[in-house]
Amino acid sequence: MTKLPLDAIRDFSNRVFIAIGVSEDDTTIITEAMIHADLRGHGSHGITRIPIYAQRLKAGAVKARPHIRIERAAPAFLRVDGDNGPGPVVTNAALDALLELVRETGVGIAAVGHSNHNGPGSFYVERAAREGCIAIAMTNAPPSMAVFGGREPALGTNPITFGAPVAGGSP
Repeated sequence: MTKLPLDAIRDFSNRVFIAIGVSEDDTTIITEAMIHADLRGHGSHGITRIPIYAQRLKAGAVKARPHIRIERAAPAFLRVDGDNGPGPVVTNAALDALLELVRETGVGIAAVGHSNHNGPGSFYVERAAREGCIAIAMTNAPPSMAVFGGREPALGTNPITFGAPVAGGSP
């Protein structure tokens, strides 16, 4: 197995997404989410996604510079329209707004739509936990598993991720 320095991976990924037209700040979010996944052994959400993300951005299937809209739909509820932007960018923007809401109300929920593959859920719940919050992140997924006795995919994995602060340790 070839090992590459983390800085070289980070630089390569950032250059790819900037060349496609993603902003520098958003490129950093996408890259850090993928690196986070790889460092935790979740290669399916790591830098192996660079070609897939890049292809979808180049084809216009994902917007390189989305106009994310966040609406406070109720006292502790946010509705986020990701404008078909990169999932890590949209989810990170939702988390920014959600953490601000939680500081005000003590609790919060955000529903995100019009987004794309958001990468590893742990990237977001760990950040919330570092800020003193208990967090749950859920997402949908396309059918990839057959039901018992079936042959065709009918169920998605629909991942759920939990995070909680830990005194004196990493969440």
